[in-house]
Amino acid sequence: AGDSMWLSIAEYGQPADSGIIYNVTDSVMDIVVPDSGYYTARLCSFCTKYWNVPMQSAWSAPANFMITANLDIDQRDDYLASMLLLYPNPTDGEVTVSAKGALGEVTVSVMDIAGVEVLHREGVRMPLTFSTAMLKAGTYIVRLATPQGTAVKKLVVRK
Repeated sequence: AGDSMWLSIAEYGQPADSGIIYNVTDSVMDIVVPDSGYYTARLCSFCTKYWNVPMQSAWSAPANFMITANLDIDQRDDYLASMLLLYPNPTDGEVTVSAKGALGEVTVSVMDIAGVEVLHREGVRMPLTFSTAMLKAGTYIVRLATPQGTAVKKLVVRK
């Protein structure tokens, strides 16, 4: 047993010991993740090793992040759209926009089918719930702009 600095990179929502674990005590290295997606990083400093893996109870608070570096712009935006949740849809009242991962502050725009912006909010943290009372029945486009890219979803409003 000894003291070391460890770094875990795990898929978002998974425990630290399920991820790739690096001993980063005395080295600089490339960190490799298997694919683009949401991940959680945790550090374990000066914790006791058991079978070369730090004990679970010693991990730091998680830091969530998204890897999209291996995707081209269209793939990245498609990936972001797959992470965006819009419910209920169709709706006749309030609608909630949320994401499957942490995105930080975002800009949300809602446009009618002609491209006229009917709602715009900047610096929003997810989830965002808004009323559709001011909207006519029809199809709308919800656009979510993040530092990682742009996601677009269709919203149907019924009256």
